[in-house]
Amino acid sequence: MSIDRRFCLAGLSALAMGGSLARGVAQSASIGVLAAISLKGVLGKLSTQWAADASQAPLRIAYGASNALARQIELGAPGDCFLSADLDWMAYLAQRGLLRADTQREFAANRLVIIALAGKSGMLDLGSPASIRAALGSERLAVARTDLVPAGRYAREALQSLGIWEKIKPSLVETEHPLAALQLVARGEARFGIVYRSDALGDARVSVVAEIPTTSHRPIRYPAAVLQSSTHPQARQFLDWLASEAARKTLRDAGFGLPEATR
Repeated sequence: MSIDRRFCLAGLSALAMGGSLARGVAQSASIGVLAAISLKGVLGKLSTQWAADASQAPLRIAYGASNALARQIELGAPGDCFLSADLDWMAYLAQRGLLRADTQREFAANRLVIIALAGKSGMLDLGSPASIRAALGSERLAVARTDLVPAGRYAREALQSLGIWEKIKPSLVETEHPLAALQLVARGEARFGIVYRSDALGDARVSVVAEIPTTSHRPIRYPAAVLQSSTHPQARQFLDWLASEAARKTLRDAGFGLPEATR
């Protein structure tokens, strides 16, 4: 993957904005997890399940967009595990020798949906670009940044594949991550938004008005790996546990899929 170097400052900005990250994952007694923000709801539940066994070290989790977290890791942010919403950013770190190659694995999948404020819009026909344009009118479509953020890049691929991109592009409002796009819709500041299905199911303020075909973009899979700098003895054990039936059920209940279903 080619990543424009002019965005290196994005990582520095995110590091400054998330200054608590280094403090949050520095405690050696806990497992420091840097996780894609789209995992926020489900990872809280998984953390509770994991810690129910008193022999397991607790998790200390820092959330952010996968691209921002990858930049932070590259800049030396401390932690033990990286859970990404995108294979490319995991590969970015692997190419720089920042991951333990033998620990990399995929643990979840997702899909894209279009959302609107709950009760305020009927279903959209993705087969008719003109009708989507008409439904949007002069309002905005919220989406994560289409140049760097995984959810935004998947969305751009889908809109291009569906022949809607050029018509929709002038109406886009791009955010730092998909949860920020959801917030714009929930506050009525954008008519529609493109987010992960798991995000939409976790917020009663919005409703799904269209499911984007999975064939219109690369499969959305979540990889995980232990950081090369980690010395925590249970870091790999936690990643192994994510493949357990208990963890997989929690992921499914939260609207995620399993990676093998996307192959």
